[in-house]
Amino acid sequence: MKNRRFLFLLFLFAVMSCGKDSDNVMEEDPIMTSYSATFRTIVCDQEIDIDCNAEDSKIAAPSVQIFLFESVQARDLGQQIVTEGVTDINGYIGFTGLEAKDYFYLAIHPDPTVVEAALIQHHIRISPNTPSLVEEVVFSN
Repeated sequence: MKNRRFLFLLFLFAVMSCGKDSDNVMEEDPIMTSYSATFRTIVCDQEIDIDCNAEDSKIAAPSVQIFLFESVQARDLGQQIVTEGVTDINGYIGFTGLEAKDYFYLAIHPDPTVVEAALIQHHIRISPNTPSLVEEVVFSN
């Protein structure tokens, strides 16, 4: 008889502990995905290749300033910079911690005497399908 009473209490305890208590339920933190964009800045030697398709016509452009903005208006006014940086000796710079959305960039070549236009304005689109985007910025000489 004691065994039955013990089993019944054990069963009752187990059933009660399986019930959901909304006060004790912990919500999981949403997973935050971080995106990145790498910029490759080059000067195209159009005497070698007018369309700049050949790799030997592409010369790394170090010390290019890259500015990312959230809108065309912010870029045009030079306001609300999301992030900025300068390309390395090989013409690369990477930005991490970005969100999946459109960004508008401004690239400024450090030596306006070696390129046709020292300032390039364009945009990139980071989406969940492109978590690691690579953008090639081409200055013409």
